Amino acid sequence: MHDICGYMMKKILSIQNIRCETLGTLKPLLESDGYLIEEINAQTDIIPKRSNEFAAIIILGGPMAVYDGVDYLEEEQELIRDRLVKCYRHARRSKGSIQRYKR
Repeated sequence: MHDICGYMMKKILSIQNIRCETLGTLKPLLESDGYLIEEINAQTDIIPKRSNEFAAIIILGGPMAVYDGVDYLEEEQELIRDRLVKCYRHARRSKGSIQRYKR
């Protein structure tokens, strides 16, 4: 099974920005679908630089804002950019394949 970006894994990264924000009832639903969930705390754990090993990334909320200049938020943004670039490349390849098939 592939995710929308063509990755073949069932591992989800959950990033908590503050302790009280959790996956809540979403966690057992994802696990029942066979997903492994890696949970990290953005303030204390290392945020991955690359999104390759995850089928999805869930970044949970908090009172901070993107423009607060918090280091870990900048690291989260880098991870999001990495994911978007990979999905965009995959979408372009898929679109090209579809267009060639239609001809």
